[in-house]
Amino acid sequence: MFVVLEHDTTRAAGLPPDQRGLHWDLLIEVPGGERLPTWRLARNPLDAADETPAQRLPDHRRFYLDHEGEVAGDRGTVRRLDRGSATLEHCTEDRVVMVLAGRRLRGRFEIVRLAAGTAVFRRVRP
Repeated sequence: MFVVLEHDTTRAAGLPPDQRGLHWDLLIEVPGGERLPTWRLARNPLDAADETPAQRLPDHRRFYLDHEGEVAGDRGTVRRLDRGSATLEHCTEDRVVMVLAGRRLRGRFEIVRLAAGTAVFRRVRP
């Protein structure tokens, strides 16, 4: 499974001002894993036609596959934009390749680390 969450931290008093705003979280279920590898995306992946800056976050609880609403610790709110099946084809620290089959996000995608602390989420072209 995977889920795309719109995460609004605009009014999140539990976060420093420089971490507030709107971003999108991509969470991927890994077979046998208790937690979900998670990336913060700078743009809505359902609307982005090209590369989207991505930042690796700490793994999230499985709870977030179904959760919508307030995030504990006054860290904003989340709204689910898409979900579906996810098949991991390749998974290392530098590159993750997955096939996503959601309602809107469908196809083969990758997250590639470009340099220290920077990465991109993009569709893999045949």
